[in-house]
Amino acid sequence: MRRVIQEHLTPTDTDVSPPIYSTPLNIINQDRCKFWYRTNKDAFRRGINRMQMCAGDEVVTECPGDTGGPLQIRLLSSSRYTPFVVGVSALGVPCGQTTPGVYIKIAHYIGWIEDVTKKNFAPQECVTRHISFREADEALVAPSSKGSFNQPYLTGKKESIDANPNNAQLHIFKEFKCAVGKDGENVDWICGCTIVAQDFALTSARCVKNVEVDVVNYKNDWKRIAEIIFHPDYDKKTLYNDLALIRLQTDNRNRYDWKSVSCVAAIDEDQRHFLSFGIGPYNLNDDGTVGDNNTDGTERYLTARLPLLEPANCTEFYKTYGILKEGLNETQFCTWSRDWLVPGTCEPWNGNEVLGEVRSADDTNPFPEDVLGVGSYAPDCGFGRPMVATRVAAFREWMDTVIYRSVNVNNVRQNSAVNRTTDYFGRKMTNFGKLTVISRREFGRMTHILPRLG
Repeated sequence: MRRVIQEHLTPTDTDVSPPIYSTPLNIINQDRCKFWYRTNKDAFRRGINRMQMCAGDEVVTECPGDTGGPLQIRLLSSSRYTPFVVGVSALGVPCGQTTPGVYIKIAHYIGWIEDVTKKNFAPQECVTRHISFREADEALVAPSSKGSFNQPYLTGKKESIDANPNNAQLHIFKEFKCAVGKDGENVDWICGCTIVAQDFALTSARCVKNVEVDVVNYKNDWKRIAEIIFHPDYDKKTLYNDLALIRLQTDNRNRYDWKSVSCVAAIDEDQRHFLSFGIGPYNLNDDGTVGDNNTDGTERYLTARLPLLEPANCTEFYKTYGILKEGLNETQFCTWSRDWLVPGTCEPWNGNEVLGEVRSADDTNPFPEDVLGVGSYAPDCGFGRPMVATRVAAFREWMDTVIYRSVNVNNVRQNSAVNRTTDYFGRKMTNFGKLTVISRREFGRMTHILPRLG
């Protein structure tokens, strides 16, 4: 249930203006609200309608009713919180009572407000108009953003913020990685991907099912798509088995090098935070380093750091969506932030890799980070609503079968790793750390690296 905040006045015995307090409230179901006001014909002759909403909290007891007060929600962008007015109190009810308060929905009157004020109140326009006056939350600032920021509500002057890389939730990622798209005069990049072999990319099945795509771009190195292989148990109506392998049009001279290939890793039990990726405009994702002319709406590649969400909570959240009919299973996991984003701040790229870490720029490891998951469903990049991801390690058997073409792909439905010491051709597999080098592929025509199995 989304929480909103009502500002209200508290009377005092002095001549000074009463202080303004804010109270967190829960949105009340419309039908339940109608029940409470079914007999109040004086205030609501026609009952509670679609242009009204209800909110309340029986726990809060220290505020009077405040008709005309704003009902707000704080939304995140550029490491700062912006209050949005979603309602105005139409019937103030003292806190602590069972009966919820009734509010007029502002959304129905934005056109009229814009006509009167001659201002644009579209979310992005409204946020960037006053973004430099918002307080930056130093716990959310990305590590690359350390510097001086305007903090008018704290000291009225500039201060230095020591950014904490372990807490940064959403910030611009400097390096564009892997994308699947449709070639043309202006390439339309549709979803993310991960290079898991020199001639194979891994993505979400729902991202490329019944969608026209023909190119894969990894760090501006383009390859044409030869074939898309969907997991045989994928069901487009749900999020289960949501994986597809993309075979690229390559030969020995035109393939991604070994440094492009990501290893597949299982998720450790103590892994509590994950990194996923999305796309969003610069003026809503500049990590707190905003200026007076922050109007650059050019899209940037973003990374979001989100905590793990318990399976039962994720299942409960999406129980009415139909995409997790049998609940979150052992081949999936969810991440989630309680913060809601300003609309348009981060658009998810389904099919993008989910990582446990992003190495620093001075790291000497030449290989990409281990891929733990593939994003399957991530409204607002996992902020406000959970991101559902597929555990890639649970499908290594199927991936190995597709890449090595040793058996009929449609007959392989395993979704868990299998311990073994030989490949499908009976050759011995030699372990080198996290990689397994197989000396030949299809009678010695190719050399290939796969994540270690077992």
